[in-house]
Amino acid sequence: MGGCLALLAAPLVEPQAVVAICPASTEGLRRGLRSGRFGFEADAPTLDALFAEQHLYETVESLEVPVLLMHAAPVAPSTPLTAPPSC
Repeated sequence: MGGCLALLAAPLVEPQAVVAICPASTEGLRRGLRSGRFGFEADAPTLDALFAEQHLYETVESLEVPVLLMHAAPVAPSTPLTAPPSC
């Protein structure tokens, strides 16, 4: 969740750069919140509403600062965040 929030918050705080570790999609976070899959307490309805209003790909595309995306474990090549998923 932190990687996603770092990217979404960037336009609000005008950073010099953004580092996002394992940024999940807003839809993936919404599914996780609804299923209770996360091991922490959260205000799921409020977070769900917040993530429903956000557009991660558009936000990343609008950033005018360097962005470093990191994954905590090796992953297969994925669709860049600058290109919306085709599904």
